[in-house]
Amino acid sequence: MPSCCAATNACTLYAAARVVELTPEARRRIFNLIALFILMDDTDELILKELSENARVPFLEIAKKIGVSEGTIRNRVKKMLDDGIIRSFTVAAGTNKKVKAFVFIKTKRVVASAAEKISSIHSVSRVYEVSGDYDIIAYLEAESLGAINRDIDLIRKTYGIVSTNTSMVLK
Repeated sequence: MPSCCAATNACTLYAAARVVELTPEARRRIFNLIALFILMDDTDELILKELSENARVPFLEIAKKIGVSEGTIRNRVKKMLDDGIIRSFTVAAGTNKKVKAFVFIKTKRVVASAAEKISSIHSVSRVYEVSGDYDIIAYLEAESLGAINRDIDLIRKTYGIVSTNTSMVLK
């Protein structure tokens, strides 16, 4: 028996797919996904929830947690893999970068080129072009305060940078 939430979402997708102009291939893919999710029940959703939290959790542990046999988990995961509901099991790599900062940057009308240069600096993980008092906000992550300081100096030396204001992330 499909869950109420999955059925509601599938009906919404079906209605949207009928209204929006799609290529026949795109429509076929959407309808296949809808069919897959309608066929999922609460047990499948609980299995997916457990695997999404920890893809390496043993099937026996999932079985005990949701109250079914290990064989049921194994068969359902295989079916979800075969049906394309589960595409892969992944690893979310941790980071040793403990020092984090936001750098608010003013430029001289060279926002796009400055943002591009800043994005290539080692500890810069994200760069945003923004409106307001600043033109760019860069998010930095590094192993040490010294590494953050070195990269802020590189930002300041970038052509077109007028000023910076740094806020360290405390928590």
